[in-house]
Amino acid sequence: MIQQKEIRTILKQRFSFILIDRVLKIEENEIVGIKNVTASDINLWGHFDDEPIYPGALLIETCSQLGGILIAKKNPILKDGFLAQIDNFKFLKFIIPGDTIKINAVYAGKFSKFAKVDATAFVDDDIVAKGSITYFFK
Repeated sequence: MIQQKEIRTILKQRFSFILIDRVLKIEENEIVGIKNVTASDINLWGHFDDEPIYPGALLIETCSQLGGILIAKKNPILKDGFLAQIDNFKFLKFIIPGDTIKINAVYAGKFSKFAKVDATAFVDDDIVAKGSITYFFK
């Protein structure tokens, strides 16, 4: 398990843009983490007033951060990663305040200065989104 303090040493993002609350499991090629969505989450303000939902762009970023933690733990020399490509990302259900997003990211490989993960996000047992994320490393 990886707690917030260590997550902040791996990710370069800072408040309010660290979107992973905890890593539950990490193995060589797989990581599982959570993001708790609360009614007071700054990222829900105005999205939308009467029916707040977690923004799809932030869900991709949440998955990306978790995948970035996996890549950093797998290969510590890969630093300064940036999003390079999002493939086949599908949003299947809304995420609302009170939901806990559980994300599973699987390492899909490295090529040249790029690495890729396949991510699936769940709320309870329902898949809410899935897709592939490619990173570029300096």
